[in-house]
Amino acid sequence: MQDRSTVPSAADELLRNLAEGLLIASAQVPSVLSGEAASIAPVVQYIRVQKVTNQREFQLSEPILHPIDNPEVLVVGFNPNYGEDEIIPRYGSTLEEYVDFYANRFAPHRRDISGRPAGQQVGDRAIYHIGHYTVVERLLAEVLGTEAALGINTVYCDAIPWKWKRERFPGFRKADAGKAYQRLERIMLALQPKVILTLGDRTARIVGDWTRNQPRPGRTHGDWPVWHVATYHPDARGGKFHANRTAVQSAIATALISERPERRHE
Repeated sequence: MQDRSTVPSAADELLRNLAEGLLIASAQVPSVLSGEAASIAPVVQYIRVQKVTNQREFQLSEPILHPIDNPEVLVVGFNPNYGEDEIIPRYGSTLEEYVDFYANRFAPHRRDISGRPAGQQVGDRAIYHIGHYTVVERLLAEVLGTEAALGINTVYCDAIPWKWKRERFPGFRKADAGKAYQRLERIMLALQPKVILTLGDRTARIVGDWTRNQPRPGRTHGDWPVWHVATYHPDARGGKFHANRTAVQSAIATALISERPERRHE
């Protein structure tokens, strides 16, 4: 896996543009934390739910993780979790620091000794493997015939890039879903993946139909030129993600060898 920092591409341009927009939006952090912001716009709401009191503790949104051109699969989650002591871009980070972190999110130096996606905590030299990414990567690696997938032939992003603590999930409105759809459409058009794999029902409904226990390649709501396969979130109750593993892999494999869906309308 090569370091992305010196290789300009459409994926790099996308990452920088997404990061720039999110950095501008994050400029509201000081006023929100001080109580000066009276607006209840989504950005203000997403800032508040991190429940930090010091602006330096605020973790910046995840624009997109280790983007590459023309990936086999684009994995889409709902939103990234807030990691209390994680070493990650925060309010005050420069654009270059922000972009570099996410351009190389799954590079070798950000994996553990076993090659699994990893993170690091403040004040700790050791790194810890991140189970969520590992589970998703293993599912795809078996289909794609690689030891790893993220950053090689698969890209990961979230429909809502803002981080919040799991116990403080803000209300998700129709307007939020519309903005999430536009964000994913922008990412899809820039990267041109063959398949979009959504994790969980909330994410699936933003992109296309949710087929639950019968995963199969389907169209997106907007007839994007890409197949959509929906599966359960890895943390779904009852082990549903793992129970559907084989069926989901089969659906992805079918989509990868199928012609891209044609648009039914302009």
